[in-house]
Amino acid sequence: MSTSSTVISLLQNLSSELVTNQQQQQDGLSSQAGPLFANLNSHLRSNQQQAKHAKQSVQQARLVMETAHIRLQNLKFEQGHLEREIRACLEYESEYQTLPLHSVQELQQLAADSLIDPLPEDEHELMLLRLKFELQERIRFDEEKKQLGVEKQKLVKENEVKKNRLEDLEARLQEFVKSARAIQDRMVEG
Repeated sequence: MSTSSTVISLLQNLSSELVTNQQQQQDGLSSQAGPLFANLNSHLRSNQQQAKHAKQSVQQARLVMETAHIRLQNLKFEQGHLEREIRACLEYESEYQTLPLHSVQELQQLAADSLIDPLPEDEHELMLLRLKFELQERIRFDEEKKQLGVEKQKLVKENEVKKNRLEDLEARLQEFVKSARAIQDRMVEG
């Protein structure tokens, strides 16, 4: 039995040594783990701060990007609107396009004294010049029409006067013919 008691005592000694060894190791590990955990917490806080700053910078960049995108969309819309307006203006058929205007050659011949020489190369400027000339011609024709209307009224009045005179002369002539017949009838009777 002594062997078993020795074995038991050996086992107890060993067990107590193990427990003390484990405690010493735990104490050693605890003393080593404290600074490591503090360092880990410090890195964790630092990483959290960096992540927070990264999120904020991403948020700001997203805001800038969204603003730029909205401005781009607005510019594209405005560009489309302006293109539609330009197309509508180009397709617009105004009255001046159907006006019977003089050709460029006729314009040069008819208005040689009042036109700028040489004629402008720009189509728009040339059209403005043609329209201006046409306006001047129409104003001149309107004045001629008014003058001719005044002359017509004058001639109509003269014709009225002459007509009234002719009617008066005709009435007198009729009376004269009646009186001449009466005289002729007396002469034939007599």
